[in-house]
Amino acid sequence: MVKLLNSFINFLFPKYCYNCRCLIIDSENHLCDKCFSQLLFIVKPYCEKCGYPISKNIFDKDTANPNECTYCRKKNVPFVSCQSLMVYDDISKKLILPFKHRDESFLGKYFAYLSFGFKKDFIGNIDCIIPVPLHYKRFLKRKYNQAGVFAYELGKLFKKDVYDDVIVRKKFNTQKSLSYSGRQKSVHNVFALKNVNKIKGKKVLIVDDVMATGATVNEIAKVLKSAGADVYILTIARTIL
Repeated sequence: MVKLLNSFINFLFPKYCYNCRCLIIDSENHLCDKCFSQLLFIVKPYCEKCGYPISKNIFDKDTANPNECTYCRKKNVPFVSCQSLMVYDDISKKLILPFKHRDESFLGKYFAYLSFGFKKDFIGNIDCIIPVPLHYKRFLKRKYNQAGVFAYELGKLFKKDVYDDVIVRKKFNTQKSLSYSGRQKSVHNVFALKNVNKIKGKKVLIVDDVMATGATVNEIAKVLKSAGADVYILTIARTIL
C-alpha cells in the first residue's frame, strides 16, 4: 500500500536528478543511482585531525602522531578533529548550491541522513551541535541559515542538543574571491561568545555547509576552545586541491 501511494505521489509530482535531470522513480534520493555513485564521500585514509584525504603512503609511522598529516603535526589547531562528508565538486555542488541559495532547505534532512550513514561514530561522540551563524543582514536576505537547518536535522537524528545562541556573528564579512590569507584576516574578531555555561567542558560539534580554507570554522573553534569546550567540526563538503 505504501509503495503504491509513493508511486502515485511520484506520478503527480515527478522527481528529477539534481545533476543529470533524469526522472527518479520511487527513490528517497535526490540523485539518480548513476550520479549518486559518482559522489566522492570522504572515507579513510584521511588525516584524523583535519580530515583531509591523503594517500596511505604519506603517513609517517615513525612519528608520535602517525595518522595525522604533516601540516597538523606542525600546527597547533584549535579543534580535536574535523571531518567532511564529501568532496565539493561538480556533482555535490548541484545539491549544495540549491540548499544554500535557492530555499531548498529540505535537503538538510538528506545531508543529515547521509551523515548518519558515513559519520555516525564521529557525530555520536559529541554532546551538542553549534551551526556556523549568519550575520543578520545575510539572514534577512536568505531567510534561513543553511548550517542551522543541517544542525537541527542532525540534532533530531542523533538526539543531540543544538545551540544557535552560543556563537554570534557580530560583523558582516564575505570571503568570496579572497586569497587564503585574505580569508584568515576576514574572520578575525568576527565571532562573539554567549551562554558559555552551555558548552563549557563539553564536546561541541561545529557544523557548516562547505569548507574551503577552514578559516571560518577555525575562528569559531578558537572562541569555543577558549571557553573550555572540546571542539569537533563537520561540514557537508570540502574543497580538495
